[in-house]
Amino acid sequence: MFKYTIRKGTQDDLEAICHLQSYAQEKAFSEITEYELKVPSLMVYHELWKKRLNDQHNDYIFYVACQESTVLGFIYCRLVEYRDRKIALVKALYVNPTHWGLGIGLDLLKHLDKDLVKNKVEIISLFILDQNKRAERLYKKIGFKFDSVVRKVNVHKQEYYLRHMVLKRIKDRNGADIFAGADSDEDKAQEK
Repeated sequence: MFKYTIRKGTQDDLEAICHLQSYAQEKAFSEITEYELKVPSLMVYHELWKKRLNDQHNDYIFYVACQESTVLGFIYCRLVEYRDRKIALVKALYVNPTHWGLGIGLDLLKHLDKDLVKNKVEIISLFILDQNKRAERLYKKIGFKFDSVVRKVNVHKQEYYLRHMVLKRIKDRNGADIFAGADSDEDKAQEK
């Protein structure tokens, strides 16, 4: 059985996540289009992640999945308040392509959810590249749904669209916090 651990991410993970993000983006993009993605330099990623991880507001959650000292994947989200609701904005979820399909992304999301429950987060929000069917399958499996928000981006003079997905937390019949998935009572009520 494939074993790995999930732990809080730290500054010590900076180099590993920069390399992982670069490699995973390049590989995922190659499955979507014939164009080769020219990913930013590692220095650009390094500055981005250094800034994010040095944020003094402590309003982010960052986990890494590791096998011994090797980072296999990571998730990073920011916590914000909007109209008196707590929202988690997932800014990054990457898994090493050599480990795709092993459930690491799903496990990172489940691990993140424990913190979101503690923080009373009601909504998880994220954007995915419209053509990224692998990511879409993962998020839909958990219960994320597309809403009407779409952003246009240009890569190599080619237009692509980022589609917004959300997952809402509701109370079940026993008063426990759950996320409204594809077959939730909330969805059935809205369909009637």
